[in-house]
Amino acid sequence: MGLLIELKIWGIFGRDIDISYFITRKHSKLPKRRYKPVRSYPAINKEVLTVMWYIIDDKTIQRHNFEMCLKDVKTLVALFDKITRDQKDQLKVEYEVLKRAAVILLVTAWETFVEDMVCNLFVEKLELAKSPSDMPEAFKATAVQWAQRKNTRAITPDDLAHWSGDGWKKEVKKKFDNDILQFNTPNFAKTDTLFKRYIGIRAQELWKLPGHPIALVQKKLDEIIKLRGDIVHRGKTKFGDFPSISSVEVVRAVKLIQALVESTEISLGVYK
Repeated sequence: MGLLIELKIWGIFGRDIDISYFITRKHSKLPKRRYKPVRSYPAINKEVLTVMWYIIDDKTIQRHNFEMCLKDVKTLVALFDKITRDQKDQLKVEYEVLKRAAVILLVTAWETFVEDMVCNLFVEKLELAKSPSDMPEAFKATAVQWAQRKNTRAITPDDLAHWSGDGWKKEVKKKFDNDILQFNTPNFAKTDTLFKRYIGIRAQELWKLPGHPIALVQKKLDEIIKLRGDIVHRGKTKFGDFPSISSVEVVRAVKLIQALVESTEISLGVYK
């Protein structure tokens, strides 16, 4: 369906002048309602325009961002095929970098999607939580780590005071932020742990792909993540001494990651 651009002009009194109504009136086919922002570019000063993009379809912000990255992945693969179409195999080697870059971007897009989706749902879940029992896995992981850090000395009443009231939420949020920072290998096990701990759902509940049992999904996803790791950490060895990855393999990887993204959103009830 597309995107609607809304311009907000900062007035001399610092108030937003919302002209989205006039944009909507001009484009009569667009539904006349408010939309959640995808990305915001803050004004440098009060005279500068702030541009906000608004979704007018059923896709989530995370899905839109993922698909924007995916366009670059597909462009790189198509570019390789176009450039090397009539070249001999030995002349194609210098262009292998395009496919390596495509794999790196694909995994980065997947990693970002998982992080953003979990973060969005976690923040809402934590805000609504009344007690640690509403987030048992996150609370348990946080408490265990906290206790391990304190095992070199006796726990004092002041230490425990941090957990009273909503203090436990702050501790869980610290743990979550740290886990997200360390989430740089989005394979099956680590993605499963992230969703289970902070959202309360397992990967096998999220990823229901026709003809693909969860064991096969795990195997294929881990192979893609490992390939990215080989490219980043052992690039010369991987693409010098060993056969390079084919365009077909990259396309298959793209299809799998796309299917996981769609299945994740459907299972979470955020996209139908």
